[in-house]
Amino acid sequence: MVIAKRCLLLLSICAIFLIVACGNNGDKEETGDAGTEVVATVNGEDIFRSDINEAALREGFDLESEQAAEIAAQVEPIILDQLIRERLLLNEADDQNIKVTEEEVTVHLDQMKEEAALTLPEDMTFDEVLEMQGLTEDSLREHMEQQLKVRKLLELEHIDKSVLAVTEEEKREYYEQLVAQHENIDEYEVLEDEIEHYLMQVNYLENLQENADIETFI
Repeated sequence: MVIAKRCLLLLSICAIFLIVACGNNGDKEETGDAGTEVVATVNGEDIFRSDINEAALREGFDLESEQAAEIAAQVEPIILDQLIRERLLLNEADDQNIKVTEEEVTVHLDQMKEEAALTLPEDMTFDEVLEMQGLTEDSLREHMEQQLKVRKLLELEHIDKSVLAVTEEEKREYYEQLVAQHENIDEYEVLEDEIEHYLMQVNYLENLQENADIETFI
């Protein structure tokens, strides 16, 4: 598979945790309400239309509004793909018994608050930003715990990396893509290890998808 196409799989991980909806999907029951319509299953676990709607809302798209009808058909499949990958990665992290401590979450949250203090307008607080995103500090901590779990998973310390082997040709092809996209970039030799690890992550995610039982209904 062409590297450029494959890399889109992993790049979406960054977006996953910006839009992922908190909550226990297992508590929802399928009824006549549109929000509880099952739009996909991942290894037997349901993803609901309400998950897509909540995720889209955090990205600034209200898919339930009349004005959103034109973009819904384009946005929904993209978000659903992200939610499927998120579910795969989080389930894999649990299967691998990857843990995140409260202290790790607190450090991450404190860093976010510090960064926000430097960038937010003087008349806006961190809590106000959370409220605009439909979040509380508790729900944000849940997001962060999930995010940190996936980060640890993608360090790939739990598996034999030889099964994710990357060729020299693949590494150089990806480097050439970076060169084409960025004016100032380090030499290949400086970035080689980082590129190799990145492409191994892509292979890992592809393997998870290929071995999963995924059904979509939209």
